[in-house]
Amino acid sequence: MESSPKPWQQLQRFIVAESHDQLEAYIDTLSHQDLVHALFRLAPNQQQALLSALSAEAAAEVLEELPDVHAAALLEELPAPAAASIIMELPSADVADVLAELDDEDAEQILGHMDAEDAAEARELISYDEDVAGGLMMTEFLEYTQPMLVKDVLADMRRHADEYALYNVQYLYITDEARKLQGILRARDLVLAQTHEMVGDLIKPAESVSPTTPLEAV
Repeated sequence: MESSPKPWQQLQRFIVAESHDQLEAYIDTLSHQDLVHALFRLAPNQQQALLSALSAEAAAEVLEELPDVHAAALLEELPAPAAASIIMELPSADVADVLAELDDEDAEQILGHMDAEDAAEARELISYDEDVAGGLMMTEFLEYTQPMLVKDVLADMRRHADEYALYNVQYLYITDEARKLQGILRARDLVLAQTHEMVGDLIKPAESVSPTTPLEAV
C-alpha cells in the first residue's frame, strides 16, 4: 500500500504543478511544526518558488513561522516590490525584526517599495536597539475611548476581525477624547464584562515609558 506523501513532498507537488490555490489551502491545514519542518526540507529555489506562488498575505503568514534570519534570507532573493508586498502584511514588530536581519542596501530597496507611512514606521522601529523599550514596540493596537460600551467594542472587533488578526489583542488601550491614554483593558476582562458597561470603568492604570528606556527598567 502506497503511503501518504509527507508534507514537504506535497508542497513540492503543488509547486511543480503551479497549483497556487491548492498550495495555499494545503498550507492552512499544516501545524506550525509541520510547516516549518516541511519548509526546511525544500531546496532554497523551491522555498522561493513557494513564496512567489502565494498571495502576499499567505506568504507573510509563512514567514511568521520562520526564524527572522531565515525569513530575511528568503525575502532578499525576491524582487524588491514582491518582498515589500509581503513585508507590509507582517505585524510591525516582525517587520522590524526581519528588516534588521537584511543588509542596509536590501532593506532600503524593500522600504522604497512600501507605502510611505508603513516605511516610516518600519524605519523608526529598526532604529531602536534590541535592549531598549522601542525594540519591543508595535504600531498596531486596539484603541477605544472611555465612554464606549462593551457591546460596541465587541461589535467593532468582530466587524474588523480580519484586519485585527495582526494586532496584539491581549490588551486594549483606552483613551480620552483627546486620545490621551487613560488605562489598559485586558481582552479577557472585556469578554467577561456586562455588555452595557463602559470600557472606561473597567480599565487598569497604564505607565508609559520612553522608547529609549532600557528593558531592565520596563
